[in-house]
Amino acid sequence: MIEKNVQISNELENSKEFFVFYEVALRLLDLNNYQDSISKSLRILKENLKFKKCEIYIPDDDDLKLFASSDQDIEPQAKEFKEARTLAQKSQERIVIDNNYNDIVFFDKSKNIDMSNIVYIAIPLIHKTEVIGIFSISLYDTQNENINQKITFLEYVTTLFRYAIFSNLEKDYKVGKFQELKQYYEKEFDISYYDMQNCTFVSDSMKNLKNNIIKIAPNDIRVLIKGEVGTEQLSIATMIHKLSHRQNKPFVILKANLLNENEIETELFGNKKLANKAYKDFKMGKLELADGGSLIIENVDKLPLFIQKKLVDILKINEYKSSYLPSSKYNVRIIATTSKDLEQSVLNGTFNGELYTLLNLVTIEIPPLRQRGDDILYFINTMLNKFNNMYSKTISFSDEALESLKNYLYKGNIKELECSIEKLVYFADDDIVTKSDVLLITGMIGDENKQKEYNNILISNKTLEELEIEAISHALKSNDYNQTIAAKKLGITLRQIGYKIKKYNLM
Repeated sequence: MIEKNVQISNELENSKEFFVFYEVALRLLDLNNYQDSISKSLRILKENLKFKKCEIYIPDDDDLKLFASSDQDIEPQAKEFKEARTLAQKSQERIVIDNNYNDIVFFDKSKNIDMSNIVYIAIPLIHKTEVIGIFSISLYDTQNENINQKITFLEYVTTLFRYAIFSNLEKDYKVGKFQELKQYYEKEFDISYYDMQNCTFVSDSMKNLKNNIIKIAPNDIRVLIKGEVGTEQLSIATMIHKLSHRQNKPFVILKANLLNENEIETELFGNKKLANKAYKDFKMGKLELADGGSLIIENVDKLPLFIQKKLVDILKINEYKSSYLPSSKYNVRIIATTSKDLEQSVLNGTFNGELYTLLNLVTIEIPPLRQRGDDILYFINTMLNKFNNMYSKTISFSDEALESLKNYLYKGNIKELECSIEKLVYFADDDIVTKSDVLLITGMIGDENKQKEYNNILISNKTLEELEIEAISHALKSNDYNQTIAAKKLGITLRQIGYKIKKYNLM
């Protein structure tokens, strides 16, 4: 008779547990407010299994924070409970505390546990080797009824919570990534500016470069783009991305030269502290943001050495620690640009040798503008049309002006040429820009040879009196208006320079 009553009792208990499991699973299906859904599920557990309190904690930097609870009132807890949760997180083992609060025990490793004395249980919620939460149960001091059976049942229930938390973390991750990508493309990035149409391949050197790009772009091999400041490094990177199978995936740029050390670390790897909040506070690193697509690291030589080391570790193990989810295999094509001699930087100790090896699988070297022959004339005509339209003008260049523009060295390359053309169009008073306009407005007179050329043009067009005024003015200005020194420079007496100053009203 006693055995029959025990069997009936067990059947009723199993039936009750099935009902609780079903109710918990049903609540967790509500994805609109999963934090509230988890709290409701915890209340179902508490009320039906007669627990004192049920809670879930989630990682928050190096700590654990309360995420959901069966109780609305947050009561102070014994420090041993916090220690048990921390130990469960670090060890990834179930931890229990006995009634005397003086013994924290590994549940699955300790053989002599007085089950009737347990008052607290901390169970890690593990996904792919990472703890994504801690499920904790507080029991009443006298609660020893069917405790083994309840702990066994909790193993199944924690599976529900584990999947619910991870599923919603993943949902928040995707929403957050969408929001960050949207913000990035709206505020930080204009792909038309780096459009591959801006690349010009008229000269033989650039035609060869284009053929190389077409050859390597479809593969996922890492690329290092080298070129002087002002060359089309980002446009070339865009071309590689657009010709690859990643063309419809994210295209993200990290401008290493514009950020300090702390900003670079956050921009590249994200901010875990912010990531644990709602998606509106999401801060995802550009490495994650570019997942599936391409990450361009502009001026890679500007990365601090400790960031370079982190990047080496990621590239070597093909894995990164997500700011929001457990560790993941990264799926990003990295394209780096530089205007420095990285081999020399490695020798100088200012660039990580391993990183240089990992990035330098394929190197593209962009020739400077001065070595691109016919490209320069093409750029001049294209930019002239652009700025004529922009400023509603009909400016053209004389043959001598074109020749002067074509033969200049352009240390700033395409950017310098573009700025020069814009200034010439903007400041032009006549429809035809002359050689003297080019030499003066573009700043070419800083070049010693161009200075002589400019002076010769001016001399041929000016009167003797105009030349005399300019010579005296220049001598005075360059000598802080000291008339004695200026007179010596000009080869005249102090009385003569005084007379000229008065005659032309120069002081």
